[in-house]
Amino acid sequence: MTATAQPATGADSNGDPATVGGSITRLNATDGLFLRAEHLAAMQDYARELAFAAGLANGTGVVYGFTVTLSGDAGDKLVISPGLAVDSSGRPLRSRKLAEVSLSGLRPEPDRFWLLKIVPAEWAYGTEKAFGNLCDDPCNGSTIAPWQAEGLTVQLSEDSMPGLESRLPADRRSWLASQYFERERQRGGPWLTPTQAGSPVSSITGRAWYEGNPQPAATGVPIAVVQRVGNEWVLDGWTARRDVGDPPARRSWQWRLAMRPWDVFLAQVLQFQAQLAAAPPVAGEDETVDPRELIANLDEFVQGMAVKPKQLRAVVDALKKAAPTAVASVGGQSLRTQGFVELPPAGFLRVGGEGDDLSAAVTALFGENVDVRVCRCRADYVPHAVEQAQHLDRIPLDSSDAPPTVDILVPDWPTDLAPLKADDYGWVAFVRRRETQCDEEPVVSPVDRVAVYLVEDTIGVDVTDPLTTEVLDRMATQLPPGGPPLGTLEYPAGTWAYPGGELVGQLSLDDRSLITVVAHTNAEERRPLAALRASLFAASFDTGIAAPPVFAAVNETATQEVIVIFKRSGTPPSPG
Repeated sequence: MTATAQPATGADSNGDPATVGGSITRLNATDGLFLRAEHLAAMQDYARELAFAAGLANGTGVVYGFTVTLSGDAGDKLVISPGLAVDSSGRPLRSRKLAEVSLSGLRPEPDRFWLLKIVPAEWAYGTEKAFGNLCDDPCNGSTIAPWQAEGLTVQLSEDSMPGLESRLPADRRSWLASQYFERERQRGGPWLTPTQAGSPVSSITGRAWYEGNPQPAATGVPIAVVQRVGNEWVLDGWTARRDVGDPPARRSWQWRLAMRPWDVFLAQVLQFQAQLAAAPPVAGEDETVDPRELIANLDEFVQGMAVKPKQLRAVVDALKKAAPTAVASVGGQSLRTQGFVELPPAGFLRVGGEGDDLSAAVTALFGENVDVRVCRCRADYVPHAVEQAQHLDRIPLDSSDAPPTVDILVPDWPTDLAPLKADDYGWVAFVRRRETQCDEEPVVSPVDRVAVYLVEDTIGVDVTDPLTTEVLDRMATQLPPGGPPLGTLEYPAGTWAYPGGELVGQLSLDDRSLITVVAHTNAEERRPLAALRASLFAASFDTGIAAPPVFAAVNETATQEVIVIFKRSGTPPSPG
């Protein structure tokens, strides 16, 4: 089958493999070809399509730059720094100048916000005379624009999030980010978790595990969201911005398998850190005032009063007991009062205090709806602990269910690497606790396994004669005998009680055929135990006479304890 510019639909009539086009065409340069614009355009298009394919396969998002800030006297202008990004078609988007977008013409409506993104742009420029067909018209006097510039356009597109307007103004930035992240997860098409709250999870056997990933839709590169809160514009970059991360195939399967792509995890952490850094300063946060000093001064004042009202004394005592929590409130308000409704599964905080003060500070910071535990560690433990939280759920601060569990990682263990030593790192980390509960495995007691063999004796020993040392030595040389055992007796390790079983029923023994029973072990100190086990086993035979004689032999090269029953080969006729 020959290849053409049009894709084939299948194999030909002879069953040969189909050849299909890839929408990538290059010029077949040949001597004698008169180059025209279409040929040069084909060469450009070929190089561009290859670049786009490689760019898409490597991952999309922002490479560097494109930082968005609010500016203008009324705070209604967005300024975008130069940068480089790759859009969902693999096309590079680069700017080398500042871009500005005005917000003054936008009309806020309930639940509305705006998504700021960059999209490709092209325009022709320059002037040059155009020549006609060389064979017909050497010059027609017209002009053309010989150059084609590639850049980008910054767009503001309307979007909405139901329920945004009903939130308190202080909560809207964090709430919008949380809802945006959740919408992104849902659009990822998860297979192992609900696509939305309350929806059932479909059976995994009905999923198309054999299918490849869909082609990414051609969209721009989001770099920020902006919303109107009261009389001010509120900008949040990391709610929408995603730096270049995993290739599309990896991202698609991560979403399906209830994982969180790395660039999304990083964006969630950075969104929290950026909002925390932008929070208004809290009274005393950067001051050295300790509320316990104020309480002490008040206590001293009360002590100096001639008359000490009981109510005032009770207030001072209560303040003393609340001193650690008071330290926490000076070191920073609770995250909830700072407008956070949900946190990423990991992040970093600035919390002061030590010991009980620190524990009280972080408890007050997270609130009563979060179970907080303080953990001490070296600073180098923290990065991997944060990384391990990549696929864990976000942390709600107002959960009506069981409180989420969070570990506060305090890097106060000394390091042994000189360049990294510090008296105070100035931060603590928080991570959602990784917890699991497994069914207890049954306790399996160790056992001794003793193989039982039956041997046809060819020594010709009369059962009525005493067994001599020579005979015993000859028997011991046959231990363990060849061939498979009759079965195995299992004893709790170190014990001797006969375990019973069906093994005796397999034996055909009587007073005329049974000679003796020999226990065989590999250590002298275990010889008494082996002999006792063999004696009790022999006592279980139903031969109509007393139990046969039992002896023990030691062979240090043996790997397992055995019991050997020696039986006469050929039963003699009964007397008379």
